[in-house]
Order: sequence, then structure tokens, then C-alpha cells
Amino acid sequence: MEELPQNKGWKDYGHAGAKATLSVIPLAGGALTTLFETVFSAPIDKRKEDWLILLSNTVDEVCEKVEDLTPEKLSEHDAFISAYLQASNIAVRTHQEEKIKALNNTVLNVDIDETLKLMFIRFIDEMTPLHFRILHFLSTPEHYIQKLNTNPNSHTHWGSLRNVWKKPIQILTKMILLSI
Repeated sequence: MEELPQNKGWKDYGHAGAKATLSVIPLAGGALTTLFETVFSAPIDKRKEDWLILLSNTVDEVCEKVEDLTPEKLSEHDAFISAYLQASNIAVRTHQEEKIKALNNTVLNVDIDETLKLMFIRFIDEMTPLHFRILHFLSTPEHYIQKLNTNPNSHTHWGSLRNVWKKPIQILTKMILLSI
């Protein structure tokens, strides 16, 4: 039995509606439906295709860098298959480029333990682009402080990481105290 897609959007329903409309045309309906399906694939199929192309390109890059690794060996590796299947499910359900990129990087990172990899994939599913930006900030705060300090439109000198966090912490503290 074929599994039904979980998150269909308006484009998917429009595609199905157009296909159904073409199929009721007497005599030529079947041929027109086949032609329509060939020319205009469903949006979900486009997402699957884009994901597979991205993953394929990255697999090729990793295989070039890692000695004795081939796509065939990866296809027989159970941990890779599990990670790939979980990430693929998430990638097809999202349009967010940050998520797709993070999934791709996680699936193909050979330095991550199998358990951690599956945990990361689950975390990525729950995250939003804002989460990724916050994590990037936390991993390279010096970059952002330097950028803030060299901004010609800014009249504030941020100085250090402590100063960057001072205002948000004050706001959070007020919010927490007001809720008590």
C-alpha cells in the first residue's frame, strides 16, 4: 500500500484538481492527464527530486574526500540508510533552506556518532531558521561583535559578548518578574 503524503499544500491540491479535470474530458482525457502529469509534476515530487539531487551531490563530494568510500558502500550501511530515511522525510515536508542544508550536512557527516546523528536530525525537525541563526551567533559571537562595532550606522560600541547579551537579559528578567 502506498503511503499518503502528510503535509499537502495548496499547490498539491491544485495539481490534483487539474489532473482530475483533464481526466473527465471525453476520449482525450486519459492522454491529456498523462501529458499533464509528465509536464507538471506535483510540488511534493519537486521537493523530493531537489532533496535527492542535493544529497547525491554531497555524497559524491564526501566520497571524493574519504578514502575507500563509495556510494555503493553507503547504500549498504544501515546507519546511513536510517539517517537518510529520517532526514528525507523531514526534507520533503519543509521549504526552509536552512533546515534542508542542516539535514544534508548531518546525514553525510561521517564524524558524528550514529545515535547523535539521529538525535540531531530530530532536533533539526523541531528547529526554525531563527534557531539556526541563534546557534550561529552563539558559535561565533566574535564575528557578530566585530560586525556591530564596524557598522558605520551604529552609534554604539558593543565591546564584548557580555554587552551584547546585557539588553536581552534585562528584557527577559522583566518579563519573568512581571509574570510572577
